[in-house]
Amino acid sequence: MLKAVPANAQIVSAKLFVTEAWAGGTDLSYGAYKKSDGTAIDADGYDSGILTAALTEGAVIEGDGALIGASIGSDAAVLGASTTGTYTAGKAKVILTYIPVDGDAA
Repeated sequence: MLKAVPANAQIVSAKLFVTEAWAGGTDLSYGAYKKSDGTAIDADGYDSGILTAALTEGAVIEGDGALIGASIGSDAAVLGASTTGTYTAGKAKVILTYIPVDGDAA
């Protein structure tokens, strides 16, 4: 299920759970994209350059991108990914943990 991270939320963590080994490509990056129009907020803000050798079935990879510990910004965000090379196999799930910010907070 794909849900949006609310605007101004603080990203606590991003974990990638590999459910099927990846093959064929070179690396994977994933980050935040505006829910409103799909443009990148930070295309590799959750993690960048995860090599295929690390994308083995059962692997759990902690994100260490620039958005970890930071605010998502003023736009609600959805998850997006990009790859280098052409992957022919591979599946993963991502769990993002965030703290929503009350719009009325001072």
